[in-house]
Amino acid sequence: MHLDDVLALLDHRTRLLALTEPLHGQQHVPLLRNALLAALVDRAGYRSVAVESCCLRGARLDALLARGVEPDDARRDAGFSHGWGPGRGNRELVAWIAAHNRAAAPRDRVRFSGFDAPLESSGADSPRDALEQVHGFLQARGATALPAWDRIADLLGPDAPWSDPAVIRDPARGRGATPAAAELTVVAGELAWRHATTAPDGPDDDAWWDAAAAARSATGLLAYHRLLVLDDAYRVQRLAAQRDAMMAANLAAVVERERGRGPTLVFAHHGHLQRGPSAMTMGVELVWNGAGALLGPRLGPELTVLGTLVGAAPERGIGAPEPGTVERVLLDAHPGGAVLRSAEARRLAAGAGTRAPAPPPVGYSGADDALLAGLDLVWLLPELTA
Repeated sequence: MHLDDVLALLDHRTRLLALTEPLHGQQHVPLLRNALLAALVDRAGYRSVAVESCCLRGARLDALLARGVEPDDARRDAGFSHGWGPGRGNRELVAWIAAHNRAAAPRDRVRFSGFDAPLESSGADSPRDALEQVHGFLQARGATALPAWDRIADLLGPDAPWSDPAVIRDPARGRGATPAAAELTVVAGELAWRHATTAPDGPDDDAWWDAAAAARSATGLLAYHRLLVLDDAYRVQRLAAQRDAMMAANLAAVVERERGRGPTLVFAHHGHLQRGPSAMTMGVELVWNGAGALLGPRLGPELTVLGTLVGAAPERGIGAPEPGTVERVLLDAHPGGAVLRSAEARRLAAGAGTRAPAPPPVGYSGADDALLAGLDLVWLLPELTA
């Protein structure tokens, strides 16, 4: 499984270990993530894990896991966005954290976080949940002269038009450019600043940290909804950039919150965590900075990006890589898989080509030198078996 090799190559300065996967939906890499987390907790002092899932949902799930409570299926699944709760990797992750925390001293409990924005592939959430959380927190802390919740609720209206999946195809249906959205943006900004003036009640003030995530989500969601109504060739690029900026802000908060306890393992797709820019072609070439590209210059050696490369994935219809491609060249050198420094992987694969992309909905794109350059370590997996 190469866990010892991963730990041996980790920079001791790492505060955020970013494990990346090349495609969603398979369970092989999430199960490796779970095994790696257990090793990091036991042998390297890690005390938290963050996944590519809604930050607000994640906070509610963590409130259970922190007490060692293993949630039932419904509450577990509600703690993940994108429909990822039922997957074997996430089921086992939740069960392991709950069991660990039941037996651990408070300082050794493992915290669970989502670091994604409150978004789905079909659209964005209503900002109601985020606004309600930060507004309720400020009320509970005795803040005065807050915007009236009744006025906020009137501006929000029903949630369905905000999360209408048809907006992805028809920007004119979006709510982001309405006068109500403009006023809500001002309100969200005011609530965020009011939160910023409220000091936490010590380092373990979970309500303060959760309200901070809600404040970021409220302002970020309203910006996302504004971008949804723009109809031009670079709309998708702006939306992707906004999502990754929200991810980066959430991860920066995780690093800050955990600094006194231990490092964090974060898990997501390559495109979100690699150090270099992300790109796709949709009529035009779209390029934006993912969360890793935004955080890399700020964290420096405190960020380590460990990217998984895959040979074959039979259950997803992905055969062996073609001769002369990056994955094939690396597997020829290491048939049983390996963990390599990126510089070594680039040296071995110099001049290699890129394998043909898998058709939708598989979503696998082959590795190239730009990807390798955006990683610090490469975990080469000959075959995905789950």
